[in-house]
Amino acid sequence: MVVGTNPTSLEYDTSGGVASDSTIQGMIQEMLFNLSGKTQLIPELATGYHVSKNGLTYKISLRHGVKWSDGVPVTSKDAVFTLTKVLPVDPVFSTTLKGAITSVTADGPYALTIKLKEPFSPLLTALSASVLFVEPAHQYGSQTPVKDTYANNHPLSDGPFMLKKWIPDDKLILVRNPHFWQATKAKPVPWFNKVVVDVITSPQTVVDDMLSGAVDYVPTSFLPTPAIKTLAHAACCRVVHIHDQPSYNIMYMNTTRPPFNNVTVRRAVLMAITRALIVKDADTGHARPAKANIPATFSKLYTPEVNLLKEYPYSPSKAAKLLDKAGFPVRNGERFGKAITLLYSTFTGTFANREASIIKAQLAKVTINVHLVSEDAQAELTDMFVKKNYTLSFINSLSGSDPAQGIVIDFQCEPNPTPVYTNATGFCTRHVTSLFHHAAVATSTASRQHFYAKAQKILDRMVPAVMLYWRETYVAISKRIENWKPSLLTTGGSFWTTWSQSWLK
Repeated sequence: MVVGTNPTSLEYDTSGGVASDSTIQGMIQEMLFNLSGKTQLIPELATGYHVSKNGLTYKISLRHGVKWSDGVPVTSKDAVFTLTKVLPVDPVFSTTLKGAITSVTADGPYALTIKLKEPFSPLLTALSASVLFVEPAHQYGSQTPVKDTYANNHPLSDGPFMLKKWIPDDKLILVRNPHFWQATKAKPVPWFNKVVVDVITSPQTVVDDMLSGAVDYVPTSFLPTPAIKTLAHAACCRVVHIHDQPSYNIMYMNTTRPPFNNVTVRRAVLMAITRALIVKDADTGHARPAKANIPATFSKLYTPEVNLLKEYPYSPSKAAKLLDKAGFPVRNGERFGKAITLLYSTFTGTFANREASIIKAQLAKVTINVHLVSEDAQAELTDMFVKKNYTLSFINSLSGSDPAQGIVIDFQCEPNPTPVYTNATGFCTRHVTSLFHHAAVATSTASRQHFYAKAQKILDRMVPAVMLYWRETYVAISKRIENWKPSLLTTGGSFWTTWSQSWLK
């Protein structure tokens, strides 16, 4: 199989959420629950749960007989360690979720209790969809999990495979975990002895290797969108449309520095860009222009009257007038005195280059000069979220199983202390953050939708960041692979299930 960027570590929850890390870790370690394609909880290390009537106490029962690859039993001690030591430093999770948890305690070796200070209805789906793997408490030392390099790069396994070798920038070799809890004498899964994970940063090489049979699987994060049609019609492969959390492409504007600290400029830039062209030419039609920050996929939380395509229709002439009004008339062929930078990541493949070129060309029509800057995934994440060292940028992301877990992070005020990755734009209004908080803790769907609608209407006036389009998600898989369909039962079609249940034709 392939990942398109070298892992920063083999622990997704401490690495900053780079896609290659979760792809690999999902084959090595397991979560309390996974999610079905309909976002229903699927037991993994947990076998069941009970929630109190007031929504403040969760009791979770754990599976007996599970062992780490070193033979040590997996117990509630590991789950408590994960929820109290790893979750607080995990940059993927919202501060609302983290702040809701007041305590996590073990009730014997195979049960735990989570207490909340206020209800957080998507708690278990958020922990699952945002991928919180249970970690081996006994492997970590006295350092914080983020700083424990050895543990993060030599993970113990309770999943189907365990790490044999990691050659940075080249490959990882995973082999069967002899202690995998699903294995029996009659069914010694996984059927594969070994999985080789190649690090291939060239999208064209990924496609060529898939066509030649050198690669059997390309996960959605690293499948070049323009190649979907080619691979779908090739004798070697199938391209599978998967049930994923809504995937989106978002454009950030750095509101902490000129010119995007001016809301009129932000509105003008949005009207200068036609999202339909980006979908057609960059994402080759496997997406739809975004009408709102919360997609229709979240049908009960969606706000139909919010429509960014109508509020900010493509109109270079109106965009130019707004820029003049904002105090940025054309002087010597420039609007802002110099070119602005557009930052994007190279690991997202050829469509990212196309998208960047389209945005540059369209902004040129309103006399905004753009300098394109492409970086690897980790450098882009650091420049956007940590250093705020960019002017304009775009990135692909997942919404999570609920807006409270994924989307709101892009728009709410940064907490104090600030986690590693959070709101990239620097935009902050306490009112919007408060509305998001109320939407997260409200106990009725109608109340949640009400708060999200109010927050969206404010954001659609202020446009610190904007969803350009919502993406369809696919994976490519070799026709040599048998019994791959069970993976479609889980959200994201992660194929973690496939590698424990499949075999080669």
